[in-house]
Parts: sequence; C-alpha cells; structure tokens
Amino acid sequence: MTIDAHLTEFFGKPVQDFKPGEAFDLQAFAPRLAVDYDDYFGSEARLNTWAKVLDAWLKTPGAGATTHLVAGAYEGFEGDMDAKMAIGPLVERRAESPNLQALFLGDITYDECELSWIQQQDAEPVLEAFPNLRAFGLRGYLQNLGAKAPAGLESLTLQSSGLSKAALAQVLALEAPALKHLELWTGAEDYGAETSVEDLAPLFAGGIFPKLTHLALRDSMYADEIAKAVATSPLFGRLEILDLSMGTLGDEGAAALLEVLPGSKLQKLILDHHYMTDAMMEKLKASGALVSMEGRREVEDVEGGRYVAVAE
Repeated sequence: MTIDAHLTEFFGKPVQDFKPGEAFDLQAFAPRLAVDYDDYFGSEARLNTWAKVLDAWLKTPGAGATTHLVAGAYEGFEGDMDAKMAIGPLVERRAESPNLQALFLGDITYDECELSWIQQQDAEPVLEAFPNLRAFGLRGYLQNLGAKAPAGLESLTLQSSGLSKAALAQVLALEAPALKHLELWTGAEDYGAETSVEDLAPLFAGGIFPKLTHLALRDSMYADEIAKAVATSPLFGRLEILDLSMGTLGDEGAAALLEVLPGSKLQKLILDHHYMTDAMMEKLKASGALVSMEGRREVEDVEGGRYVAVAE
C-alpha cells in the first residue's frame, strides 16, 4: 500500500493548498506549499521550484504571521525529491516567518513520489532556524536530526518506509524535555528498515521524554513485540494515547495490551490495519477501552504473510 492522500490537519489546524493569487485564510488554515506537476514540466517562468512557491507565499499579505506550514511536493518528480529543496529556502528566509510553531516537511503522495524514493534528509538546520517550533514532522528517510530540539517542541513525527538504527538512535538521544507526542514509522526490511524492539528499550524504560503521553509506533513489522514490550514497561503507566496502527499486530500483541488496559491512564488505543481475530476484537471491545480497530486484514489475503500498510 502507499500514501494516497495529503494531510488534512497538522498540529490542530486544518491544511489547505496555497494557490498564488488566490485569497488565503491564515487564521483558519495552515498553508500547504507544493510544486505543481504541470508547473515543474512547464515554462521556466512558472512556479517550478519549491523556493519559488515559498517566495509567492511570503509575498502574500499577512504571511509573516504564519504559525503552521506544510511543505508538499518539491521539484524532482523523477524520484529524487529531497527536503533540502525546502529546508534551504526556509532557513535562508527564516526571518520572514518569525512566528512559525508547526512545520511538516514532505506531505507527498505516491503519485508525486513513492515514500521510499524520498531522499536522505538533514533536519537539523531547520530545527535550529526555528527555535519556537512546537511541532515538527518529516516524511522520508532521516539523515540527521541534531542533538537538541527546540526547547518547546511538543510533537515529533517521522514517517519512513524503512527506519534505520542510526535514525532511531538519534531520536532516542534527542534532548527534547517538552515532547508529549512521538510518532515513528518503522517500515519494512525491503525498504531499509533495520530496527527491532530491542532498539526501543531506552524509550520503554521511561527515562527519556518525561512528558510523553502520546506514543505512535506505526507501520511496524514487529508490532506484536512492541505491544508486549510497551505493555510491561514503565512508560505505559503514563500513556494517554497509544497508536500501533498500520502494522502487523495480531492476537499475541493484543492479548498483552488487554491485560494492562484495566486501571491504566490510556484514553485511546489505535490498532487500525491489523491481523487480529474476531474473537480478540470482541475481547477488546468488551474491555470498555476506547479502541479503534479498522482495516482488519487476513493473513491468507496477502502472499507471504503479514504486511505493513505503507512500504513503497
């Protein structure tokens, strides 16, 4: 499966495409800046680079008050899209967006560029350039995150079809004392995934990210192992939302979660795209917990066993 739709919301604000020359309600929406496919292959006078789209946005009346920004497709529709195409211009013109609090890089769908084709990306310069960021998201492979997050960073999202050990180690070493929401897609081995549940041990130990209450470990080939580890971890006791969706979760992992749901602080458990049996789903429903279990898959429906929701 692939990503077939753009973000509709980011960090509490609806997202709307910015179209040069058209009015934009900055109070109501976060602008999504993207290179249009036709512009990219059209005349050089058109907006065929992300830097030109950013320039058009910054010339829009009121753009200096931007608090939320989503970067969509960059130039490079042949399969070499790289966030540096947006990071460079953003850093260069950082003084023109002094109020930026939420930034998502790479809101790109499969028809623009497959997730596994989005190049290695260095996020550190943009995190340093915008010290007031409260939310940061990145779709694609992570090359460098840096050692220290903006002091007020509450939400970090990294969506990859193959999370490397090095990238995960950077996340877990990140100095981010205000972090409340962490979302990681671990992906599939065929697309570069290297991690295992053992690599997540520092997170489950509960000693890092002391304010973390929303954990999303999604798109994972080892979702059962994650469920068992987090259910018995010191971290579980303070989680309010746990999201293990898009992965290969089956009855084994679900049973571990079912054991610890009573008396927990968990307000929502998200297990969409899973391989649980009807019997296990009924047990989770009967637990009284708010559980989302959409997209049940059958092992026999896919050749070779269980698959994550997004790999390519």
